[in-house]
Amino acid sequence: MVRRRLQTSGEASGKAGDTSSFLVTCSFTSLAASSAAAALVAASALAAMPAMHTALMAFGTAALLYLVTVELLHEAHQAMKGHTWWIELQFFVGFALAIVLEKLEAGVTEAS
Repeated sequence: MVRRRLQTSGEASGKAGDTSSFLVTCSFTSLAASSAAAALVAASALAAMPAMHTALMAFGTAALLYLVTVELLHEAHQAMKGHTWWIELQFFVGFALAIVLEKLEAGVTEAS
């Protein structure tokens, strides 16, 4: 009788594990399918607007550079075992200055 109960509970837990792995697999599959569909819709929309495509690529590149640099700054602070606020300030001012100078240069070349 005890063995019968153990076998029944073991089978039930095995089925529950199979059900949960099935649900996880279905969730990831549906997420992948919806992401692929969204990418196709976005690609077709951006094909008609090359300026928007350029803007999105520029934003993505700048965001990636920013995140990588911030992560490197945090690692450098941990290695130094101290926090110096003016180093981060110099980075942010330099990043903003590069963007502003690029915009000013683009405005000057358009006016010429």
